[in-house]
Amino acid sequence: LPARLLLDVNRRRTFIAIIEAPARDWFDMIHQAARVRLRRANFIAVEKKSGDASHVFQDTSLRAAMEVGQSIVLIVMDADAQASPSILACADYRFRVHHPTNAQITATLRAVYGNARIGKLPPAIGATAPASALLAAIRPSEYAGRAVARLRALDQRLSTSSNPAEGPSLAELTGYGEAKKW
Repeated sequence: LPARLLLDVNRRRTFIAIIEAPARDWFDMIHQAARVRLRRANFIAVEKKSGDASHVFQDTSLRAAMEVGQSIVLIVMDADAQASPSILACADYRFRVHHPTNAQITATLRAVYGNARIGKLPPAIGATAPASALLAAIRPSEYAGRAVARLRALDQRLSTSSNPAEGPSLAELTGYGEAKKW
């Protein structure tokens, strides 16, 4: 969370925040984490493309929260497409949560396992692995080496499953005429 937002939370100031999740599989965890950290806020979570009915609900929730001095947090995938124009216009904070970097995953491993030696992680595991799979790989009852091994195996499974099936080469396809000969 931005430092200024944390300051507002600690000082119990009223704020309006928009949090954008990096991908659908991170949405629920970000929502849950925000609820823990920003307890006193009123939460609106919009997972799908929103229309007029959603915007009316958001605006009604915004007015109700402001009337009683309560903060409001909107959690979306894409604020421009999902947030009501009113919330977009008056938001004090708008930020996107990004996929975790390897440095963040390493820091998480150290936080869970202590200052254990952390092996090399796959380069883009935070951006490619589903959120729940990343969490499942880090099991507090075990040790760091097993977690790193699971992350490597997860990366291997993801890379093999995402490779397209073997098919004909471009030269074997028909219909390109002179371009094919070239």
